[in-house]
Formats: sequence, structure tokens, C-alpha cells
Amino acid sequence: MPQIPHHCLHARTLVVLEHLDRPTQHTRRLLTRQFRRLGLLSGGDGPDRRRAEEALLIASELVGNACRHSPGPTRLTSHWHPGTRRLTLAVSDPSSRPPRRKPPEERGADGGYGILLIEILSQYWTAVPHPDGGKTVVVSLDFPPPASHPEGRPHASE
Repeated sequence: MPQIPHHCLHARTLVVLEHLDRPTQHTRRLLTRQFRRLGLLSGGDGPDRRRAEEALLIASELVGNACRHSPGPTRLTSHWHPGTRRLTLAVSDPSSRPPRRKPPEERGADGGYGILLIEILSQYWTAVPHPDGGKTVVVSLDFPPPASHPEGRPHASE
């Protein structure tokens, strides 16, 4: 996975989700705290809140699938890039099997909608294989520009 320059990171969360009873719940709790610190969950039902809640759905899906389909520890990394207002989520696990979009006939009451959900809600996703086995699934979500100005830049008087 490409290195992100240190000056681009406003907030970073890294957690190894091993030996936890409820890893998806733990993931949502950690990311909710990070999003609150960043102010992404304030302001009622605004666009930042909606996007942060979509990010929580995606993170839950990624972690849930990694814990369900891999034989070992799962690692979640979250990066917030304030200049571009982009959130990058990365979930690593020891399984070399890449995620795949299930065809409609395989989706149903037991699931199969994860990749479809990620494709609908994110700007980009990929699975990066590790040289010695395992993979990292990376998802990028763009947040809308701040509402202070139509182009996202504050007014000169601010």
C-alpha cells in the first residue's frame, strides 16, 4: 500500500481486531470517536454526518467479512486527509482470497451485498495482495466541501 505523507494526516486510527467478541461493534465505536473528534458527526443531519455514517457501514462490512472469511488477525487503519476531505479505510487480513462481487443469483437473505454496497458508497476500492499472503482492502470516501462557500472555500471575511 502506498505510504501517505505525514503532513497529510490529520487523524489516524490503527487497531488490531484479534480476540474480540464483537469486532464490528468495536470498529464502529472507535471510528465514531475519531469522527466526533474531527467534527464529522456534528451539525444535525448534514452531509458530513451522512457521509461519516456511510463510512461506518463500509468499515463494518469490511471488518465483518475479514473476520468471517480469514483465519487470523484483522487490522483496521483509518486515515483522514483534511486538505482533500478524503477518508481512507484499509482492512488487512491473512486470507489471500480477494473479495468479489457476487452475482445477483448468489445474493439474498444470507448476504452477498458487501462489495455492491462498497461500490455504491465509495469513490474507489481495491484489494492489494501481500507478497507473503494476505491482503489489504482499501476504500476511499470523499466528503463534501465545507458549506461555508459553494466551492468549499471560506469567504475572505472568515
